[in-house]
Amino acid sequence: TGDGNTAVSNTNAAAPDAEPAETETEPDAEEMDEPLIVLIDNDEGPITPANFNTFIGFWMVGWVYDSLYARAPDLSPVPALATDATVSADGLTWTVTLREDVTWHDGEPFTAEDVVFSYNFLKEAGRAPNLAAVEAVTADGDYSVVITLAAPSPFFINEGLAGYYILPEHIWRDQAPVSGELSQFQGMVGTGAYRLAEIVPGE
Repeated sequence: TGDGNTAVSNTNAAAPDAEPAETETEPDAEEMDEPLIVLIDNDEGPITPANFNTFIGFWMVGWVYDSLYARAPDLSPVPALATDATVSADGLTWTVTLREDVTWHDGEPFTAEDVVFSYNFLKEAGRAPNLAAVEAVTADGDYSVVITLAAPSPFFINEGLAGYYILPEHIWRDQAPVSGELSQFQGMVGTGAYRLAEIVPGE
């Protein structure tokens, strides 16, 4: 950033368990390892789902981070970091089961505590309007999260579980939601298809 290049490398760290759609050709391993080089005309700092300010920041967040659910081309929710989500009969309690085979780009394991932290972090930052009805988010073991709502929300799986990216607690727990002191390279650690590999200012 800062009139420079940002390279993000492809990784399959958090690819969904679902089988991919059929394609006419399959990319070989060498092609999959090709870096994505992005030219940025300003320094956005440590971009997170709570503080991106430009379109390129929005894109980079989507490349680096994952949400519990993603959206298919028809906008239906599909599991990403989650494997399943169930709701209680009264519509107030959602139980989300997480994948157990995911690690952050720095090698640390992804757990329920990351989800609890992220939802609270995003609410504190004021960047999560669809989480306004969330009263509590708690971990039930390492790979299950319980979300309690103030009122039933039949679209919560699409509005609350899809679209909000999960942050690594071990990196961001001591940082302010919007004005963290970490560098962009330190802060952008995700579980997504790309990891931040290099920042080259001035090129």
